[in-house]
Amino acid sequence: MSVVWRYSTAKKADEKRMWRQELTITRPDQDGETRLVWTSPSTDETKTSTLDVLNELGDEGWELITETVLDSEIFTRLHGWESVGSPVLTKYLLKRPAAT
Repeated sequence: MSVVWRYSTAKKADEKRMWRQELTITRPDQDGETRLVWTSPSTDETKTSTLDVLNELGDEGWELITETVLDSEIFTRLHGWESVGSPVLTKYLLKRPAAT
């Protein structure tokens, strides 16, 4: 099973830039389910957190085995830092214990 965290941006021709953080949860033999984490500007959409999703999956018996940064970006300014790198795509792999 995997959970992919994605930080993305989109801008339509006549609108302000929209930033989004989303999680896509892909269970074995199922299509991915996408949940919104954060947007800027803020919207009325239901939001969750990565920690809440990982805890929910843990309650279902899934164990986190890896966290891998698949892509990052260099931002000219982020949290007061100049030219700083930040993950924009992270994959979490989870497993269930083998049946005995």
